[in-house]
Amino acid sequence: MALQLDGIADLAKAVLDEPHRGEWTNLGTDLQDHPAATMLLREKSVKVSGGTAVKVRFANGTSGAARNVGMYSIDNVNQADRMVEGSVPWRHTETSYTWDLHEFDANMGTFEVYNLIEERIDDGDVDMVKLIESDFWGRPTSSTDTVTPFGLGYWLVYNATEGFNGADQTGFAAGPAGIDSGTYTRWKNYTAQYTNISKTDLVRKMRKAAYKVNFKAPRPSPGGNLNPRFGYYTNYDVEEQFSEILEGQNQNLGFALDPMDGKVVFRSNPVVVVSQLDANADDPVCGIDWDVFQFMVLRGWNMRKSQRVAPDQHNVVRAWTDLSYNTRCSNRRGLFLIAKGDPWT
Repeated sequence: MALQLDGIADLAKAVLDEPHRGEWTNLGTDLQDHPAATMLLREKSVKVSGGTAVKVRFANGTSGAARNVGMYSIDNVNQADRMVEGSVPWRHTETSYTWDLHEFDANMGTFEVYNLIEERIDDGDVDMVKLIESDFWGRPTSSTDTVTPFGLGYWLVYNATEGFNGADQTGFAAGPAGIDSGTYTRWKNYTAQYTNISKTDLVRKMRKAAYKVNFKAPRPSPGGNLNPRFGYYTNYDVEEQFSEILEGQNQNLGFALDPMDGKVVFRSNPVVVVSQLDANADDPVCGIDWDVFQFMVLRGWNMRKSQRVAPDQHNVVRAWTDLSYNTRCSNRRGLFLIAKGDPWT
């Protein structure tokens, strides 16, 4: 057997076997991407608010005051109470990490291969991102769950019948934000069921859904949207077959083995693959108008850092990152869900 450097005992003791000081690779998550968490943690993509809850308000219908009249007609002034109000409670998410001051001092200067404290902070933050992503692409089990944030499945309800049939989620009898869609029939998202990922089935239903949910307000209103800003989300299996559809209709692909990689576009917007949905057998396609659907963060609590010395352990520091937030939808008609079955069950 040939002798190698690591077999020389004195050399092994004399050399620090670390050619890339300060470098390490993060294998903390099995997800390829984290689109929901990325949007939430990028402050420009959230709305900051205060108070004890987030309010949801919309004007339901019109008064019917508009009419055609003749000269010298008798006035008939009409007024109706249109405003509907609901609320969304704050939810709180945290992560934590700790270190002994001896570890901090031992991990400095020439003795530092990588920053131990930064690695522990990273561990906590990555764990937070994983939880945010999981929470968003799902829903609380019922109204008795008072800690889980309202994921997309709370607002975007499945129904196999095509049309605005996404009513109240199972387990939430009061309706999203406490507004009953049975009473307010415009408080429903668009739904459809499909069988095949083809131009005549799924793609055709996506086109119809995108048209149906593309509401443009006839006049500006506070918090209203004149120009909807849509995003489209699905899993890898669906996106892969979309790519094959595109390849089949493109006659000039050249020599690329994967020419459509990252190029699937629907109504001028990229179709985003959500790793969290890859294991979802119902292969959902979600359409979201980000002008009516937002992440709401409690003022001062967007990844708030804090630390303190542990009681009865004077050399131990405990640290936390806290996030107080929830989601809010002001117009459920700006959302659509097309799937083979209910993806939230």
